[in-house]
Parts: sequence; structure tokens; C-alpha cells
Amino acid sequence: MLVIDRSPSMQVWRETVSAFTGLLDRLGAFRTLQVRDLTVDPDDGVGLAGTGDLAAATGLGGP
Repeated sequence: MLVIDRSPSMQVWRETVSAFTGLLDRLGAFRTLQVRDLTVDPDDGVGLAGTGDLAAATGLGGP
């Protein structure tokens, strides 16, 4: 699973992240490549957004 921070401050990395994701997909080293967006909401906290069962993952803890 590849987790991508989609916050406004990370927009400068959009093309690089897209290229990296494409590279991982083309390499074929992974059976599946699941991409999830890291979301941060003042009310809901930190979570993952995307499709599939892993999208419902919540409660990411701090270090």
C-alpha cells in the first residue's frame, strides 16, 4: 500500500508522486498496488481515503 499525503503543502510533489506510482506499477514487483490518500481533518483526525477494505482504516496513531 502506498499512502500519499494530499495536503496543499504537498502539491509541489504531485508529478513526482505520480511518476513514482507509475514506476512501481510498471516494475511488477508487487502483486497489487493500492494507493490511499492520507487525510487530516481537525474534527475527525487522521485517516486514509480510497477504495476497498483498507479505505476504512482509521485511528492512525502517532509515534
